[in-house]
Amino acid sequence: MPALDAVTLERLLAEHAPFRPLPFVPELASWHTSNELPLWEALEAAAGIEVPPPFFALAWPAGQAVARLVLDGVVPVRGLSVADVGCGSGVVALAAARMGAQVLALDLDPLALEACGLAARRHGLAIETRACDAFVDPEALDVDVVLAADLLYHRSQIEPGLRALECWRRTRRVVLADGGRPHFGAVNPRALGLDVLAELEVPAERIVEGATSRTVRIFATGPSERGR
Repeated sequence: MPALDAVTLERLLAEHAPFRPLPFVPELASWHTSNELPLWEALEAAAGIEVPPPFFALAWPAGQAVARLVLDGVVPVRGLSVADVGCGSGVVALAAARMGAQVLALDLDPLALEACGLAARRHGLAIETRACDAFVDPEALDVDVVLAADLLYHRSQIEPGLRALECWRRTRRVVLADGGRPHFGAVNPRALGLDVLAELEVPAERIVEGATSRTVRIFATGPSERGR
């Protein structure tokens, strides 16, 4: 269960990570800030316990890049079931839902899922949220398309993440974006059947990324049998 109720979370987000259009995807609005530290401190003060860093309150370039491709129809999702794995505030999920997909948003952080749900309601979109580690039982993810942005950003995620990607790409279309995370070098996209779909220069927050933009590479498998 979330450490905070939805009303308190929405108030703190409005104060520290206002709901506003995204730089690279202005058709969509989401919670985002240039520095998550004040929000993190406010969340912990309100909850009275330690909470994970609110990475869901940052407009990560990789997520914006995938959302852009979904909205532009480069990644077709209309009429398909789609999972946004590691959804954060739900930027990718929102784009897929707007384009007519049945969307499942997954994240380990219940506050991220609550923020995603709040954003979906503001957009008038239907998104199912689920707290789980999609790497534990990847076969259980019963969807046509898996969308993932910055999914592998920590050393501990590489091995289970590669196993999950290998599982998913057999029967699902997989779209994987990397915004230059250091451990992504251990991934061989071609060995996973992933080809470069696009390379986009996306605005970034200097405080977070150390630069005003990031080059995002998006990889994808071909359409799966179940997604045709």
